Amino acid sequence: MKKIINHPISRIILGVIISLGIPMLINKPILKNLFKLIGLNDTINGLIRVSFASVILMPVLYIWFYKKVEKRRITEWSFDKFFKESMLALILSVASISFLVFLCSIFVDIDISFSGITGQLIPGVLLIFSLVLIEEIAFRGILYRILEEQLGMNWALLISGVLFGLAHITNDNITFQSLLGVISGGLLMGALFSYRRRMWLPIFAHFGWNLAQVLFGINLSGTDQFSDIAILETTLNGPAAITGGEFGIENSIFAIVFVTIIFVVFYKLTKKELPTEANDT
Repeated sequence: MKKIINHPISRIILGVIISLGIPMLINKPILKNLFKLIGLNDTINGLIRVSFASVILMPVLYIWFYKKVEKRRITEWSFDKFFKESMLALILSVASISFLVFLCSIFVDIDISFSGITGQLIPGVLLIFSLVLIEEIAFRGILYRILEEQLGMNWALLISGVLFGLAHITNDNITFQSLLGVISGGLLMGALFSYRRRMWLPIFAHFGWNLAQVLFGINLSGTDQFSDIAILETTLNGPAAITGGEFGIENSIFAIVFVTIIFVVFYKLTKKELPTEANDT
């Protein structure tokens, strides 16, 4: 039984079930009805459930499971340099989307107007963060980390990046260009994880990237699900190859090239810090 549980595939599957499946199961079927029973309105109900199930329970169960199975200190959730890494990732990712909007505006017509701040902003931001947390725990904390341990950085980046892209294949308005964009994002998040061996860089880079698009009033990965929390209303009129079309600006050729360049930078920085044997993998 120990051999079965310690097998890489078992650690991936069980890690997803325990770290993500259990909190999701607790979230809606149990907590939603419980909080409704005690009289909490839908907004407060959702805020408490998302905060507890995603932001607290998922990392806690991840740490408990992998500490138990892998017999190690779970350093990827260490709060060492948490503020520095999270703020740096957040600022740079928001600045990146702002730069891409500016870059697109040079080549196509753009209209930006202030649409105001709604009461849905905080619940919406928390929901975006929880969705990012789910993806990063699944694809970087579990899948990428274990693949890297078994196959080396290059194969782990390739496999996890492609699977990350395929996980978005059912998104609205997806195209082949969109798929390449999501895969390039998955490669970058993997490189960010390897660069510092902690979750904070990929989590907050991913969160800032998604949040900035939503606040600009741009479709996020093909959906306008979060349009009610947009602070700005941005319209880009031009070829989809430049504007990203209905999928959003991350589908723009500028975004794909930009993310790929940043990936190469962090890939090379990470490779420099790896031992010689790891570089040969």
